[in-house]
Formats: sequence, structure tokens, C-alpha cells
Amino acid sequence: RVSRRLRYPILERDFVHTTRRLPMRSVSLLSLALAATSAGAFSLVGRPNRFTRRIAVRNQGAATSESADYLSESSLDLTGGSILVSGFLDDAERDDQFIFDILHAPRSWNQIIALNADNASAKKRLISRSARYTGLLDVLKFQEGDRTDVAAMKGVLDGKDAWINFNADVGSLAAMADVAIAAGLKYVVTSVTLADDAPVPDFAPVATKLDAAGVAYAFVASGAVVDEEEELGLVRIENCTAGQTLPEGGKIGRADLVRVVGVLAGEPSLSGAVVNAYAPLKGDNTTAAYLRGLREKGVTRAEELSAMMAGGLKAFEDAEAERIAEEIRNASMKAAEVVVPITDESRAEERIRLRLENLRQEQLEFQEEVERRANKKLDLEWGNVKWKISMDERDYRQLNWGRACVMAMKEMYATLRWQGTLEEALDTPNVLELIGEIPPAVETYPDPDPQVRPVAQRAWRERPPKDIPRHGRGCRG
Repeated sequence: RVSRRLRYPILERDFVHTTRRLPMRSVSLLSLALAATSAGAFSLVGRPNRFTRRIAVRNQGAATSESADYLSESSLDLTGGSILVSGFLDDAERDDQFIFDILHAPRSWNQIIALNADNASAKKRLISRSARYTGLLDVLKFQEGDRTDVAAMKGVLDGKDAWINFNADVGSLAAMADVAIAAGLKYVVTSVTLADDAPVPDFAPVATKLDAAGVAYAFVASGAVVDEEEELGLVRIENCTAGQTLPEGGKIGRADLVRVVGVLAGEPSLSGAVVNAYAPLKGDNTTAAYLRGLREKGVTRAEELSAMMAGGLKAFEDAEAERIAEEIRNASMKAAEVVVPITDESRAEERIRLRLENLRQEQLEFQEEVERRANKKLDLEWGNVKWKISMDERDYRQLNWGRACVMAMKEMYATLRWQGTLEEALDTPNVLELIGEIPPAVETYPDPDPQVRPVAQRAWRERPPKDIPRHGRGCRG
């Protein structure tokens, strides 16, 4: 049993339960094995202190997604502080442990106080095996009280750093703000539930009062809360203004709303948020697509809220609407196109057009090949006659270029590669007659007097040497 357990990391609970079942000799062997094993493979988890919590929070921040920095820096540091949670544990059918698990997950709170009407009933619902294994019981405290009693809440909030006021009464927001300021709180997260077609309350006076006292805040106005058993993970977050109403049917699951409130409480950089929260309506596919894109990048829930508060969801919806409109326009234009029927005449015209394009390309290839062969022939000729004649190479090439081109064309016509092309291009099978006879080689100047030499020859002489090409002008003309 000991060797089988040593293959895996052992938590404190496993170590304690194992030692209770094993004799003393096995306990000694287990202790030696733990001492000899590297610290990376086994970690005995004790109660985290303030220092270890800060390290955990720092490591968690280092593991933030690399996709984008959605969160801004915050001067509010609540690490190792205490937070009071009210508005839960009021229904015997729910254990309401989810909010406490969310708050405890970052390991940043030294105390999480559950405000309730009866400590005994609250402990029965929250003291569970999962709470023990995750270490929630080490930081979870219970306090009896009534949040509707404004006078008593002052004593309840004394010494606390933050407060979650879940499902608060809209009429008591101003009084609760006074209590929070008097108790010296640093951060208050409040959620209110709106009735059907009810306008969003004006949070500005309360926010101004908290701002003046240096208390950070976050307000969440949600639609009707539905007791969903599981968290769906699809929530629309929009910046709200006083007087506006949520869309018809804008409801939200309780677990999803608790997630939003818990994330706002655990991330002080989101303070100042005044948002609406509701589940996507029927037919709304853009919200799910936007959230899926963010989560594929590896962003956290806090970064999701920050991105939506910054208008990311609205920009995504505008881009999607523009894309869909563009697709509709393209489809309409395609549908409006006149379809020209294909006939024998149109097929013949298309074949002629394609053949003319091919002939143009073949003509260019033919001219390049003629020039290449003509230059090669003149290179060979000049190598044989340059010792016999008193003529420059430039003049020799100029005077014999036409003859070299004729020789090259006759030579190419003798091959099947160019025979059909020339006949089709010239529209005659008598290509050789059009090319003509090969003229004799010109090895002397037509006139020995340099003053009456050909114009072309004088042009060659007058051009600077750096501009004189080695070969002739070509036979494209």
C-alpha cells in the first residue's frame, strides 16, 4: 500500500489518513520515503500564511494568458485581507458553496466571512468534504447578522476589507454605502436583480459617494435569476446607464451571476464597473462565438469581463454584422448576374480567342529563339573571319544581322516545333517563299570612303562604348 501511494503526489489529508491505518513501522518507512523524495514530487499542504498566499497570487498572475493584457494595473491590494459575503445561505434548498469556492480559488483571502441568520444551519451546508480538501475551511468564518439592519451592519463590517452584497435592495444602496464608508471598507461589490421591464437604477449618486470616500466599488444589474444547477458559462456583460431596460427575456442563471460577482470581488482592477449581466437571448450566436474565441486564446474569466466592459463584444458584433451584410450583397450580386447561354458560336469565338492568345505567346518565343540562334551564328562566323577582314565586330554584326535572322528562321522552319506555328500565323503553307533566299555574307564595307558609310554604321561609331550592346538590335521588325 505504501509503495503504491508513493507513485503519486501526496496531500496532507492523504498522509494523515494513511498514517492512521498503518502500524508504526510503516509510518517510519513512509516518513523516510517522504524525506528522500524530491520536494517537487510531494508537497505536504499546510495552512497557507500571508507570505505563501502572495507567492500563489504572483505565480497565478505569471500564468496569465499570453493573448492580450486585458487587465490594467490596480493600486488596490487586498491580498491577505478579509471579505464579508452577504445575500446567500437564505434558502435551505441550496448550500451556496459556489461563491465561497470562487473566492477561495486564488488563495488570496485570509478570511472569508459568511453572513447568515443561523450559524448552525450555515455550517451544516458549508462544512463539507470538498471544503475540507480544498482548504476552504481554513479561511471560512461564520457570523450571524441581518444585512437589512443598517445600524447593526456597521459592527458587522468593522475590520473587514471587502464586502459582497449579493441581491441587494435597490432602495437601501445609499444607506449601505454610508455603512461601508463608516466601517472603513476598501472594496464593495453589489448586485441587484431587476424585475421584468424594470429600468436600471441610477448608481451614480452612490458611486460618487464611495469615490469621495476612497472606497472602490462594482455594481451588477441582472435580469431575473434562474436557479440553474450548473454554470453555463455564457454571460453578456454590458456597461449600463440609468433608465435603460434589459432586453425582453434577459435572464441569467444563478451560478453564472455568482461567477460574475465572485470574479469582480477577486479582481480589484475591475473596480468601477457598472454593468448589466444576462444570458444570451435566443438566436444570439455572436456572444458564444466571441467568448469561445477569447477562451481559445487562454484568457481568464477576469480578462473576459474586462474585454466585454471595454467594448470588445460590441465591436465583434459590428464586425460580424458587416461580414454577414457583405455576404448578402455578394449573394445578391451573383443572383442578379445575367447568365449568357453557351451556343456553338460562343464556343467558336472562345476557341479563336484562346488560340490568338497562344499565338501571341508563341510569337514572342519564336522571336527570342531567332535572336538567340542568329547571335550564335554570328559568333561562329566572326571567330572565323575576324583575321581575314578589316572590319570591326560591331559593323560586321550590323551588316550581317538580317542574313543571320533569315538563316535562323529557315533552320527553325525545318523543325516540327515551329512549322505549324509559322504556317498558322502567316496563314500560308509557303513560309519559305516569304522568308526568301539567304543573302551572301558582307565582309567589306559597301563604300570604302568613311564619309559615305551607312547611317547605321556611323551611328554605331558615334555611340559611347559603354552603351554599345554586344549583339544586334534584334529581328522583331
